[in-house]
Amino acid sequence: MNEVMTVKEASELSGLTEQAIRCGLKAGKLPFGFAFKSENSHTWSYRIIKKRLDLWLSGQL
Repeated sequence: MNEVMTVKEASELSGLTEQAIRCGLKAGKLPFGFAFKSENSHTWSYRIIKKRLDLWLSGQL
C-alpha cells in the first residue's frame, strides 16, 4: 500500500513551503498528490503519496 504523507513532511523533503504544496495540489500542478474539500466543509484535505513524491524529486515523474 502507498504511504501517505502530511503536507509538513512533504515540505521538509521537497524544500517547498507548506503553502506552495497546498496551492500546487489544489491547482492540480503537483503530480504527487491531490487536494479535496467535501461539499459541506470549509477546510481542504490533502493526500500526498510518498512514492510519487520520491519519483517527482528524482525527475522521474
